[in-house]
Amino acid sequence: MIPVFAIIYLFGKKIKDDSKKINLKLSIKIIIIPLIIALLSFFWSRHLMVNYLRDVPHVPDSISYVVLAKIISSGKFIFPYSEIPSYIRADQIKDFFYHWFQTNKTGLFVPYLIGHPLVLALGNLFGIINYIPPLVGSLTLLLIFFITYFLTQSVMFSLISMGLCFISPFFQTQTIDYLSHNSAVLFILFSIFPLFLNKESTKYFLLTGFFLGMLLNTRPLTFVAVFISIILYLIIEFIKDKKFKKFLLKLTYSLIGSITPGLIFLYYNFATSGNIFTTPYQFHGILNKVGFGSDFKIGYGLLNTFSNLAVFSLFFLKNYYVSFFPLLLSFLLLPFSGKYLKKILFLQFLSLSIIGVWTLYDGNFFMYGPRFIYESVPILGILYGLSFFVLYQVFRHTNWKYFSYLLFIFYFVFIFLFE
Repeated sequence: MIPVFAIIYLFGKKIKDDSKKINLKLSIKIIIIPLIIALLSFFWSRHLMVNYLRDVPHVPDSISYVVLAKIISSGKFIFPYSEIPSYIRADQIKDFFYHWFQTNKTGLFVPYLIGHPLVLALGNLFGIINYIPPLVGSLTLLLIFFITYFLTQSVMFSLISMGLCFISPFFQTQTIDYLSHNSAVLFILFSIFPLFLNKESTKYFLLTGFFLGMLLNTRPLTFVAVFISIILYLIIEFIKDKKFKKFLLKLTYSLIGSITPGLIFLYYNFATSGNIFTTPYQFHGILNKVGFGSDFKIGYGLLNTFSNLAVFSLFFLKNYYVSFFPLLLSFLLLPFSGKYLKKILFLQFLSLSIIGVWTLYDGNFFMYGPRFIYESVPILGILYGLSFFVLYQVFRHTNWKYFSYLLFIFYFVFIFLFE
């Protein structure tokens, strides 16, 4: 990294901080390749699901999500006692449904949050629940492309962001099972999407509020990281621009958008636990392992984070160097980033927050990789594409313009050659 660092600082030129508006028009020529990649991702994930997983969930959590999705698609949140087969005696119910269900006054319920099962339930209504994980993965790739394109106005670097995620073994393992991390990523990308439009209209922040609410219904600890990142971004933007009305409208529309998923969160808590502020997670006994819980120890949390990162680097892009080189590059390029500085800092903070927030939880539970921090993968993909674009711009009008090309070639060759 030292030679790269030296060349950037000796021969690079800072990007001009102009106020040119982003072109939001997407022609067929622009979106045809991303659509093809998204379709390839869908069929590749289906191939893996059918041939390696036999189209069935392979993790206990996945089974619970599918069961809850089927209950929801039947029009219920709770499975009533009246529908339990008569051959199961009342005193056998708890033992018979051990792990999969909990009981309350009205019936049986699956002790998981409802955001991800709602997505699966939509698929179950149409008889395509086994197509939902690959479909969510394909939509994720398209959102990565669109966000990067609105940032860079470059098809090539947007495809790089999309491609890095698509070839990631971590991405592929998360789009073939029914775990909630796949849906959580989609919610995150939709929630941050309005931040990259740079339009005067603030109504797009309805999306931010709605999908943040869905994330709360899916991965609460990850929600904390994303919520803090977005709020800090909006506050810093307000401090810089001094446009209070615009800032207030963004918050207002976000709040309006969050009403529906917020009410779902409160109602489902009440229906399962009897308290609108108590989630079904209390029945797992894991709440004591979070943050200020009685069983939580910061030393274990830090150890878990280091373990997650060590394994993450192997699952993301196969080794430490290719997984983290563009992240380090993004920091080296900060003084030269010009108008992209704010967005790069946001993506850095968001991705590292999603990883770091799990220091507050005592538990790894590796399944298809360090799944708790998988939600950082698409954010890093966007950041990496943007960083390569900035590197290209820094040397574009210098005698070292071919340096960026050589670095790109070396990086991608190293990805595919390393075993």
